[in-house]
Amino acid sequence: MDEKTKTMKNRHYLSILIFLLSISYSFSQNTTLTPHGVVFPQMTTIQINALTGQAKGTMVFDNILNQMKYWDGTTWQSVTNGSSSGAWQSSGNDQYSTNSGNVGIGISTPAAKLSVNGNLGLYDSGVEYGFLSKNITNGALRLNGGLSFNAITTPKNLGLQVNIVNGLGSTFVAGNVGIGTDQPEEKFTTLTSSNKYGMLHSNGAVKIGTYIGGNAGWLGTKSNHPLILHTNNGANQHYFRENGRVGLGIEFPEQKLHINGSFKTEAGIYAAQTGNLNLVPIGIAKYEVSLNEDGVDSQEISNISGSLVSSLTTQIIITSVDDTVVLSFSYDNTQTQGYSDIIPLGATNILDYFGAIYGSKVYDVSLNGFKVVHNVDDLSDFSDSTTLSGYLIFYGIKNSNLD
Repeated sequence: MDEKTKTMKNRHYLSILIFLLSISYSFSQNTTLTPHGVVFPQMTTIQINALTGQAKGTMVFDNILNQMKYWDGTTWQSVTNGSSSGAWQSSGNDQYSTNSGNVGIGISTPAAKLSVNGNLGLYDSGVEYGFLSKNITNGALRLNGGLSFNAITTPKNLGLQVNIVNGLGSTFVAGNVGIGTDQPEEKFTTLTSSNKYGMLHSNGAVKIGTYIGGNAGWLGTKSNHPLILHTNNGANQHYFRENGRVGLGIEFPEQKLHINGSFKTEAGIYAAQTGNLNLVPIGIAKYEVSLNEDGVDSQEISNISGSLVSSLTTQIIITSVDDTVVLSFSYDNTQTQGYSDIIPLGATNILDYFGAIYGSKVYDVSLNGFKVVHNVDDLSDFSDSTTLSGYLIFYGIKNSNLD
């Protein structure tokens, strides 16, 4: 070996010695060069984290995590290894962590198994489908759409609870779900401002929803379609048409209210277009008068509903041509108070007679009563009893404009 070669080898060994001495000086530990490699300084995780201001590329071995670490000029970074323990391990193209602690992405103090400081993107073949992020304004969790649909799925029932003060997300508290509120009162509660729809159901064309506005709650169609209310799975239907007409039992009502069937009223019928006319049913009465050739055989009046009629008087008027039967009905004045007029409706049934009874006139109609007049061909020809009977329905009119 010539002198030049010896000099170069000596310089090489001297450089390695100076490098090892510098590491030994920096960490006050021994660095050993062996035929099989270099033994780096070994320290605990706490000792390593306490070292700052090192030269970039400085390397040490963490004997707690069994992991190589290097200083990147700002912090200590871990070097992936293939040993049986350590923060990150390789398994083919996959990586996994054997660390029993938490993992942070973009954060050095993770508080959960996985803590992400920033958006969490969901991708498929490089196309962004959506991402989870924190709402900048109020901290609510939101799922933002990308180029296609996005969803959160789970193989089992998903329980979601978001404890926020001013959030915009959904909450799941004690079995109730709230949208726009963190204190849902019922199983499903939506909170909106006034003049807003809360719930909306649509097939793309027909839209039905709930609405709050004008200090009232609304239920109806948002689109130009009728609203149908039904019972018994659609067997009984009532229609609210687009033109404002209502059909009860009929799909296409011809008036504001069109009823296919009978109806019952307890307080009367109010007709605003005829001078605010309020027509109120007062009662129903039944009467029966028996006549014979001598005059009145018997008479009876009874109130079936209400107590309007107080008495019935029958008068026979004999003339040379025809005889006349006058039935006078009197009202209980305590039952007519508040009404401007009383309207009696009814007809007389005539049974078992031999003479001729014809004509029927109502007169002297007032708040005190009314009279019914029947003409008789010749009462003296009545060899047997003849019965006059009927039902009367009374309506009262409440309208000061008619006085």
